[in-house]
Amino acid sequence: MTDIQRRNQGVVTRGRARPLRIIHVALDINQEGREKVNRFYTDRLKFRAIDTVLPMGTFMQCEGDIEHHNLLLCHRPDQVTINHIALEVANVDEVVEGGNYMTEHGWKESRRLGRHNLGSNVFRMFHAPCGGRIEFAFDMDRMDKTFVPRRWEKTPQHHLWMLKFPGDTDR
Repeated sequence: MTDIQRRNQGVVTRGRARPLRIIHVALDINQEGREKVNRFYTDRLKFRAIDTVLPMGTFMQCEGDIEHHNLLLCHRPDQVTINHIALEVANVDEVVEGGNYMTEHGWKESRRLGRHNLGSNVFRMFHAPCGGRIEFAFDMDRMDKTFVPRRWEKTPQHHLWMLKFPGDTDR
């Protein structure tokens, strides 16, 4: 049985996303200095590495939080910039409707609707005018203090599923 709280009423469209908060920030950092950067966040700022993906980056959680990650440090050989900022929305409808609103108003989509593997959140991403991207996110994993951080030698698949259209190549 599913846990649907709605009774005697249909779903109401909101027409666009109304972000609740910034749920995480992803930064592109220099691959050569990644250990030093990771130590800064863990030792000085008391973040906890939740998923360390050796070829790709480190998913970090703020002290006292339970979100899978509040910060993602992406290892890059040639750039230091903002990768994306994720805005949490109330439900999957807002991920879809918010994305539709963005495309209807001329914003270019960078990743179609999908569900991430690490973190498990439903996502949809758009190019931001200041660089990087904006992600609408819903339903991220929660990891409490009993969770044992993971270390990945290979990068896991980026997403569990992603919306595709006939003729698409892997996007």
